[in-house]
Amino acid sequence: MDSIHWPPVVFITGAAHGIGAATARLFAERRWKVVLFDRDGEALDELAQSLGNACLLAHRGDVTRPDDLAAAFSDVALKNGGRLNVLVNNAGIIQVGDFGAQPLEAYQQVVAVNLMGVIHTTWHALPLLKQTPGSAIVNISSASAIFGNPELSVYAATKAAVKSLTEGWAIALEPCAIRVADVLPIYVRTRMVSDHLEEFARLSERDVRLAPDEVAEYVWRAAHGKRLHWYVGADTKLFALLARLLPARWGKYLVKRVIGYNAHCRSQS
Repeated sequence: MDSIHWPPVVFITGAAHGIGAATARLFAERRWKVVLFDRDGEALDELAQSLGNACLLAHRGDVTRPDDLAAAFSDVALKNGGRLNVLVNNAGIIQVGDFGAQPLEAYQQVVAVNLMGVIHTTWHALPLLKQTPGSAIVNISSASAIFGNPELSVYAATKAAVKSLTEGWAIALEPCAIRVADVLPIYVRTRMVSDHLEEFARLSERDVRLAPDEVAEYVWRAAHGKRLHWYVGADTKLFALLARLLPARWGKYLVKRVIGYNAHCRSQS
């Protein structure tokens, strides 16, 4: 009877833009209630308004601040009878360029959002997920988790860590009947990529072929399927296959060729 009174709910971090917003719209179209969480309050409010009654809650907050998450999940519990069907850990930021070209604080922030943000969010979501039959966690990782990217070295490391968390949690949370999966897209047509396009060695707008809506569809599949890793895009799938079959030194060669990276030592100011 509870399933009649409580529609399924998805909680999405980094929900105001890109993959997060596309995922929110897709779940809303499929009659889910959506909880939006993002630090961009203006964009968050616009998206919430466009979703209408499908938006259960819109919380302005930061995944690096556990108190923000605690307040959000407390509100979800009150609004939805202590239930949460799917958590989507989507919030993320990047730094592009040679390691050392940015202040140390910039790399610390990448780790804080992309890795600790996932840990914070999942920790706070866990009590609700545990008491919701058939619940799931979907982490947004990246193709850069397959083999490190010299232009995105710290970002890639955080996404590899998210992939590892996915694998560990899939085992640890299996007794709680919580499914865990990740989605690994290559470059996506989002503001996060477009704002940094000129900083890449070779990446151009025509190379960024994946749309947020395509990734959102994989998030939906991951939330309902049994696969652990969901590789998005033909290039990602090919690279994942080659990474399994070829020695590690070939991965290094392929990455350099694909991104057009010309390695040389730069002085650090």
